[in-house]
Amino acid sequence: NIKTSFLIHLTLYLSSSKIYKTKTPTKDGRTWFFKVQYKDSLNQLKVFVSKKYVTKTEAKEGERQFFAELDEENIKFSAVYTGYLGSKRQLDICSKIFDDMKAAGSLIFADPAMADNGKLYTGFTPEFALKMAELCKGADVVLPNITEACFMLGIPYKEGPYTEEYINGILDGLENLNHGCTVLTGVYFDNDKIGAACRENGKTSYVFSKYIHTAYHGTGDVFSSVMVAAYMRGKTLVEASQIACDFTSGCIEYSMIHHPDDKYGVDFESAIPKLLEYLG
Repeated sequence: NIKTSFLIHLTLYLSSSKIYKTKTPTKDGRTWFFKVQYKDSLNQLKVFVSKKYVTKTEAKEGERQFFAELDEENIKFSAVYTGYLGSKRQLDICSKIFDDMKAAGSLIFADPAMADNGKLYTGFTPEFALKMAELCKGADVVLPNITEACFMLGIPYKEGPYTEEYINGILDGLENLNHGCTVLTGVYFDNDKIGAACRENGKTSYVFSKYIHTAYHGTGDVFSSVMVAAYMRGKTLVEASQIACDFTSGCIEYSMIHHPDDKYGVDFESAIPKLLEYLG
């Protein structure tokens, strides 16, 4: 997701990599490339843009090889954050990266982006969800929505408004899954506020913002990206989640007023000055 990638790049606190497709292919039809941002051993920000590849799969393989070379160079990453992963092979690659990065002291954040509103996205299966759950076992912080959590845990999904008993049951399951921290999104107990439930060291806390009853593509990506960025700037898990909650809600409200046609996704770019205020 190019928008999410830009948001991560702007905060300058996450080493990140994304796959892009250019609108101007090379003469031999190469359109796919990857872009990586990271800090070197001297804490200097570096950006690497790959050559162009014929297929997205080739670009992903080039990305994997690049990370392997970074590992050989002993470049340190403060954190690794994953979002949408489109195949079991990609999950296997990220699992290996998680193991390597965690051994080097990096924090691991996983957003198992694969489902919403009680349904898996097109192309995903319940077996894939269980494979995603295996990946999330290696994360320090996992950021599912309620649908994704239910698929990973193999439990029935219920429509909201929710009860604390139901939410705590999901949090218990996720805590048993990865023994780390959880930020469960899409939590609401009434029709006025919506937010997230945070589970850290056995303690549950809630963050909420105004519930705007409309939907835009990309809001989950925005929430997770902002939460991770704020956390890496020294905010607590709850503080970072509240910032992400407020920012995402504000983006939805702005988009509804200024961009009622939702096919382009949520407009977070216009709210970036506000994000900088939140991040301090």
